[in-house]
Amino acid sequence: MINREFTSGYWDYPVKEMSSSATLLFVKFFDWDQLAVRDNRYVCVQIVDWADHPEAKGKSALIETNLIEFTTKH
Repeated sequence: MINREFTSGYWDYPVKEMSSSATLLFVKFFDWDQLAVRDNRYVCVQIVDWADHPEAKGKSALIETNLIEFTTKH
């Protein structure tokens, strides 16, 4: 899910799949439920670069934790 605007609470940007050409920056783990047990099902990321959709650069996205691989850059 990609944020509609840069600071909105709507996650309905028309692009539904992210390609491997996207460069993402980890922001935090995310869970919709604020009161019950949090399972951190999603990772909130910032889209740093995405050749396929340059207009999405800078937007936030939520990706299911089991679909993302974490790496570090030095």
